Amino acid sequence: RPGPMDSIPTYLEYKHNPEKITYIHEKLKPIMEVTYGCLIYQEQVMEVVRELGGYSYGRSDLVRRAMGKKKMDVMEEERQYFIHGKTDENGNIEIAGCVRNGVDEQTANKIFDDMIDFAKKYLNDPNDKEIFSRKAWNDFSEFGWFGLNILEKDGGLGENNVTCATVIEAMGYSCQNNGFSFVVNNHWWMAQNLIYLFGSERLKQKYINNLMNGCLIGAFALTEADAGSDSNAIQTKAILEKDEYILNGSKTFISNGPIADIFIVFAVTQEAPIKKITAFVIERAFEGVSTSNEIKKMGLDSSPTGEVVFQNCRVPAINILGELHEGNQIMMSALEYERFYEFVPHIGAMQRVMESCIQYSQERRQFGKYIADF
Repeated sequence: RPGPMDSIPTYLEYKHNPEKITYIHEKLKPIMEVTYGCLIYQEQVMEVVRELGGYSYGRSDLVRRAMGKKKMDVMEEERQYFIHGKTDENGNIEIAGCVRNGVDEQTANKIFDDMIDFAKKYLNDPNDKEIFSRKAWNDFSEFGWFGLNILEKDGGLGENNVTCATVIEAMGYSCQNNGFSFVVNNHWWMAQNLIYLFGSERLKQKYINNLMNGCLIGAFALTEADAGSDSNAIQTKAILEKDEYILNGSKTFISNGPIADIFIVFAVTQEAPIKKITAFVIERAFEGVSTSNEIKKMGLDSSPTGEVVFQNCRVPAINILGELHEGNQIMMSALEYERFYEFVPHIGAMQRVMESCIQYSQERRQFGKYIADF
């Protein structure tokens, strides 16, 4: 259940270079070595205050909940208890505190500052939940996330699918703008990843770097008015004319359609004896490409969705993705990635929601007790 995404660059750096990890106190090592020296989980905060400050489990959960609600006044009050401890009216020790447990005051303050910094980090701008935020897009791109699965020789980080999923789960946990997560995943897995997996060296050299750094936004254009995942129903056609294909047809309900610079488009390239589909990489700048205004939806408003129309659109033959007539293979691969990665952020989001529910149940009282106790 990863926390703020800001921790992930450090996490990846230390994962590959563990010799760089340093701990400001030796007692932090068994708590944070599993996350390569990074404070990522709220549960780690609970363990820090228990092991270093001598908190009970219940009291440590109070700190966690204060962090969750960003109650800085509560956190600052707890700072004194964390460092110096707390006694009851009879002088009995309720909280030992770091100083009694062998952690000096300066180090204890630094550790607590790190925990407050952790609590303040989030990706949520309430003004961005209704429209696509180019600023959020640029910030996300600058972190280098889109290069996670790209090999190092191609300018990426060369991480595996598990690490990519961890990052996306973190985004779901930290970012309440679910539409933005949808934009990111459509670009990453339904456009950039397909070019990287199936594109010729020429296509990869032309597009991957600009997709990876966020200068270009990608979209996956399969669905038509009468065709969803059923590729046999596709009506968009591509006819070869010298060294170009002339495309005519339209796609609808295309995620990222109104904002995309690059489209992965599926069109019929053979009708008989067997219908064959081919995938193309098409730029918005190509003559004959147009997009509609955004289609209004019941949710995910910050994920622009629209229609893409091709009218005598000329596409260089070198922009075929994969092989001629092999579009179905690419489509199935794309949908497999989509089914996985489009839902990963919801694991993080569900964890966030669950924590909020638990927190509320421990604060709301009915019939003389907290509803969590029923």
